[in-house]
Amino acid sequence: MKTRNEISKEVQTRLARNERKETIYAELKEKFVASAVERSLAQWPYPENREKYKHFNFTLLIIASFFAAITALQLIGLHSSMSATQLAGGALILLIQIYIIYGLKNFNLISYLLVILFGVRTLVFTIHSLVEAGSTASITANVMMLLALSVAAIILALVQKTRLFPHVSLFMRHKKDTDGTPIF
Repeated sequence: MKTRNEISKEVQTRLARNERKETIYAELKEKFVASAVERSLAQWPYPENREKYKHFNFTLLIIASFFAAITALQLIGLHSSMSATQLAGGALILLIQIYIIYGLKNFNLISYLLVILFGVRTLVFTIHSLVEAGSTASITANVMMLLALSVAAIILALVQKTRLFPHVSLFMRHKKDTDGTPIF
């Protein structure tokens, strides 16, 4: 039985040869578990869509790289005053951000979903910090930039997800027709 990685590589290879997802699904669901094939197809867009929306993706890559650089600089600058748990948590966040950058570079659906999740996380934590500080806190240019980039990342990720994966839900499943067949 093939692993998820092997199915994913086969799907990517066939998509690169401009095969349609319907054809790939019909052939591979006979050899492998249909749900695994469907999930793999859900993660990768058609090559023509990658080309068509690469400029939006490049912008999103820049924003994601900016957030990773900020995290790395914080870890370097604050490492001596952080506990081992905080340092490990910061390192984990940095590793996830690097994974997101890699996934965005390859147009992988999971990365767009993670950008949305991290963007919402950043918004919630920033707003929570401002509320905790009370009315004496003024919103600085740095905070405004962080909020603006978070909102921009969320919007771009949602736009890319909708354009690159129009028939895929947030749970990485294809929408189905009335017969229960995935819509590609």
